[in-house]
Amino acid sequence: MGMSTLLSVLLLVSSSVAADWPEDGDVVVQREIAATPAAIHDHLRNLENHPSLWPEGCSSEWEFGNTTTDVGANALVTYQAGVWRRKLTVVLVGHDEQRVKLDHPGNRGFVMTYSLSPTAAGTQVEMHTWINPPPKPFTGFYFKRTYPKWLVCHEGVLENLGRALMN
Repeated sequence: MGMSTLLSVLLLVSSSVAADWPEDGDVVVQREIAATPAAIHDHLRNLENHPSLWPEGCSSEWEFGNTTTDVGANALVTYQAGVWRRKLTVVLVGHDEQRVKLDHPGNRGFVMTYSLSPTAAGTQVEMHTWINPPPKPFTGFYFKRTYPKWLVCHEGVLENLGRALMN
């Protein structure tokens, strides 16, 4: 099969199932954690705590900048979700008692926000990563292969965050 035939098949398959995909590629997970919002906030605003939150195979090669806590803290990290792999700078761009926001600047980057809401048992934590899915013909591959693995990585982050804050 020639390259043009293969590309035609990919475009046909991609366009036939495109209506099944969401409009965005955002990854959103939530979990209640038995810790105060202040404790979670303090843990998340220190980038040195982040490598241990990511499940094995989801992030690696963390290299920290001169500062690791508060606005301006930064690191270089490689994220993986299946065959998807990106080496990006991560910068803590904002935080308050309800939110910690991390930016991964650049064309291939994304924004990750942890939102914290107090509950009777601790804190409801939402991890929301804004990701633009790739263009056709790669959209289907993203939603079938990469997106589910990225969800598993995010769920693991919140699970590990809960474990890290257990007394």
